[in-house]
Amino acid sequence: MRWIQRPLTRLEWQFAAGMAILIWCACAPSRPTPLDFSGNWSGTTSQGRAIGFTVTPDLRVTGVTVEYAFGGCSATVDIPGAAPLFNTSATADAVISYVPSGLNGPNRIVVNFLFPSITNANGTIQFINVSTCGNANATWTATKR
Repeated sequence: MRWIQRPLTRLEWQFAAGMAILIWCACAPSRPTPLDFSGNWSGTTSQGRAIGFTVTPDLRVTGVTVEYAFGGCSATVDIPGAAPLFNTSATADAVISYVPSGLNGPNRIVVNFLFPSITNANGTIQFINVSTCGNANATWTATKR
């Protein structure tokens, strides 16, 4: 018996492509479902001051409020904007950099967020060249309310 090769028809190509897609979909690893970190969070900094923020259902960190006390200054700062929460299957993280006097201004507050679970968060805050106060670093922990 001799094997004769002939070109596939359009219908045969469509069938073969469809079968390949079905096999690939059936065998491809499933993506983990992102964890839900949304809600209102509150906690305390290493300076003994309050920190609060919201994680929206579309996983953005918003409404950050931080109290601080260092270098003879104390205040509460509301940080505007929304930072995307990079959500993996087990943890999530985000960074917000706030420059109240514009992009070229000397004052800067950088808040790092790490979410090791859907109910606990922690991170760091850097206060850089804040008015007459100077510089300071703090850590923080928070829980979802």
